[in-house]
Amino acid sequence: MDEIRHFKTPYGTMGDLFDATDIEKVSKVYFEDKLFETWNHGRTVLIGDAAHMLLPSSGAGAVNAMQDAVLLANHLYDINPTNFKNVKTALSDYKNERFEAIKDQYPQSHISAKIIFGHTLWERIIRYIVFNWLPKSLQNKQMVKDTAYRPQANFLSQAPKRGTMDTIPQNPSKRIQREKDEQETKKRAAVSAI
Repeated sequence: MDEIRHFKTPYGTMGDLFDATDIEKVSKVYFEDKLFETWNHGRTVLIGDAAHMLLPSSGAGAVNAMQDAVLLANHLYDINPTNFKNVKTALSDYKNERFEAIKDQYPQSHISAKIIFGHTLWERIIRYIVFNWLPKSLQNKQMVKDTAYRPQANFLSQAPKRGTMDTIPQNPSKRIQREKDEQETKKRAAVSAI
């Protein structure tokens, strides 16, 4: 708390608020970011903040939790036959697919927090530059990068791509690909039998 006593608020400094608040009514919430190396064990898997906590300033935590849910559902859908080994493999594949994408977002989460909430002179200068002088083209470039990854549930009809922004392709469903291959094999066998 001593590190932020000097932060200014509309009601004075944070220190003034600390001093005026009864110690029995004070509670602390720590915002931290953490990326766990282990996301699954056996038939248990972690998603969202349980696996990777991002600072809340950018909203990336909620977005990543939803992406985790979609990709986990895709990997569970691909399990065939359903047995312990295949479940473990699907959960491990889910973690492997998500880990690097999440890891790449941690520096951006820190920068976003400093720009939005920073109190040092340097952080205030950067905030002013970003919100007042940063060209729209650079803002749009960052937005395109941040929104390019849009996974969809493989077991539902895919939403058509609308707009002009490029998207990162997602891994196709192994199950659907296997079913297509089986149908193609049956067609070829039927054609060759004629």
